[in-house]
Amino acid sequence: IPGTVRAFYTYQHVERDALLGAYNTDDWWFHTWYEGHRFAFAVTVYPRVFVQATGMIQRRLDRQNHLNRFTLDLVKMF
Repeated sequence: IPGTVRAFYTYQHVERDALLGAYNTDDWWFHTWYEGHRFAFAVTVYPRVFVQATGMIQRRLDRQNHLNRFTLDLVKMF
C-alpha cells in the first residue's frame, strides 16, 4: 500500500574468530571483530516499490574511531 512506513534497528557484535561472521550480511563494512548499529526508514511509493534510507555506524573492536555509512535504496519486490 503506497504511503506505508516502516523502520528498523539492528545491533551486531561479532568477535574476531566468528567463522560465520563473514556471512552475516553484505551491508556491514567489517564482517568480523566489530560492533555496529544499523537503522533504516522506508516508505512505499508504489505497490511493491519502496525507498529505503539506511545508516550504519561501525567500530572495529580494536579501534576507538567509528566508520559511518549511509545508503539510499530503491527496491522493487517481485
